[in-house]
Amino acid sequence: MLPTAVAAALLLFADPPCQTDLGFQGPGTATLSICGDLLDGPGAAATLSIVNATPSTPQMLVVGLQSAPTPVSGGTLVPFPPAFTITGPVTDGAGSLALPVVGVAAAAVPVYVQSVGLLPAPEFSNALEVIVGQTSLPHAESFDGPDGADWPFPWTPVATGLIDVDLQGGRARFSASPNVVGRVVLPGFSAVDVDVTVTVEFETFFDQGFGFYARQNGGWLHHTWPVGEGYAVFLHGDWPGYGPSTLGLWRERNGVEELLATQTSPFGAGAGGTRYRIRFQVEQTSPTTTTLRAKTWLEGAAEPPAWGVVVTDSTPSLQNVAGSFAADVYNWHGSARAWMDDLSITTLP
Repeated sequence: MLPTAVAAALLLFADPPCQTDLGFQGPGTATLSICGDLLDGPGAAATLSIVNATPSTPQMLVVGLQSAPTPVSGGTLVPFPPAFTITGPVTDGAGSLALPVVGVAAAAVPVYVQSVGLLPAPEFSNALEVIVGQTSLPHAESFDGPDGADWPFPWTPVATGLIDVDLQGGRARFSASPNVVGRVVLPGFSAVDVDVTVTVEFETFFDQGFGFYARQNGGWLHHTWPVGEGYAVFLHGDWPGYGPSTLGLWRERNGVEELLATQTSPFGAGAGGTRYRIRFQVEQTSPTTTTLRAKTWLEGAAEPPAWGVVVTDSTPSLQNVAGSFAADVYNWHGSARAWMDDLSITTLP
């Protein structure tokens, strides 16, 4: 949560999020993707694309409500049993195809999609998990999945300098180049008052910091448009020149991160390979004031009854603002990794 050392002369624009790739491609080299808006309402729009398929070949889009990889015609059909199929689209002379996809006004559900080229022999694309409908709280993530897979959709990296944004050991792993605020956003939510609990583990706690944002607008400091805004909790180690390890409450306004209040962490210098729990609340306590609260403790120990750090803030652009979420990693030295796990987000009553 320190000013980034990246000297960016131009604004960076994040690529649109893409639905989760489950693999299982082949036979053939056809690749399926759905990228664009979150499909969380009638006005949302994305593009279904097929590339590297056999040219001028009819495609069958298979859609299902379950992921049950099943051997079929020399390939693996993931949406099984199929709920329905769409047959008719034909790839162009380069083996590509693009179709519009729109959102729906309903609660979010996962749908599984795969393309099968029909001629001259069955050709199976990779399969996708597609989230259709409005995301809502409560939200929980255990980050289970194969090592090396992407974070679950719709988590989207927005910062340059990020390293190893993947799943490892049932946790979300990420790192960043030294002195870069590495940010991965969780778009699609619209929440004002939230209660967040998350586990973080550091490779070398002395060198690192981890932050979690609420009321977040999808931006990253002053390097994106819109520029970053939101409220955050941040836990960091004993950085030289910055004093002891602290748990801090921060705001980001107009792309600049500003410290509001800190508590010296109860862990002293802390240690790599140790799992720390963090709880963070953001609450609109008056029409013009938000109260932020945070605490931290060792996983497996009892949660402390009292908040470690509490502060109020009246930044106009952050009051009564519904936003989404983001996770930050920071290395003041080196490029050590951090892991996030067991995330729970609920609304405050």
